[in-house]
Amino acid sequence: MIRLITLIFSIALFVPVMAQAQQDETYDYWQHQREMVRRGQHAIFMC
Repeated sequence: MIRLITLIFSIALFVPVMAQAQQDETYDYWQHQREMVRRGQHAIFMC
């Protein structure tokens, strides 16, 4: 009986933690590159 209570308690603790571990939004790895192109710096670096 104690094992069952412990199991239910541990599942109740870990389920919200696993749900929060997911990222809300994926990371944009090319964000800085696009900002450079937008500001015209990329053309200077290519010369």
